[in-house]
Amino acid sequence: MNLQQRRKAQKNELGILGSITLIAVILIALLAGRIYIAYGKVAAPQSIIVKEIKVEDNRLEMKGNTISRALGFVSHKYKIKDGDLFLKLRFAFGAKKQRQGTFQVIFEEKDLREVKKAYLQGKQKDDLKLIWER
Repeated sequence: MNLQQRRKAQKNELGILGSITLIAVILIALLAGRIYIAYGKVAAPQSIIVKEIKVEDNRLEMKGNTISRALGFVSHKYKIKDGDLFLKLRFAFGAKKQRQGTFQVIFEEKDLREVKKAYLQGKQKDDLKLIWER
């Protein structure tokens, strides 16, 4: 194999490696996007507008919007501690559930009867917004 043939073989190898790398990067980006859409991001309480909230016995119903119509509601998570309810809402761009920044949360929990205050909570524990009080 002469020098010119060797260089050509090396270029082909680099081209194949570059293509494989590019495909891997695209697949990782697509996977990251799917994970973001599936799980979303915890919304800042200041970006949430609660239009209606009802707490009766062991049932909570809440409706509202975010300040961004581009976000879709993904899920909620809550915790009850010392008579306080802490509710985290997750939103994502491109989410298929409840699009255009609207959300509706309904759940039943026996400990809701003991709840005195309900807060929206952001990523940090102290990022709170009081949304309901008995």
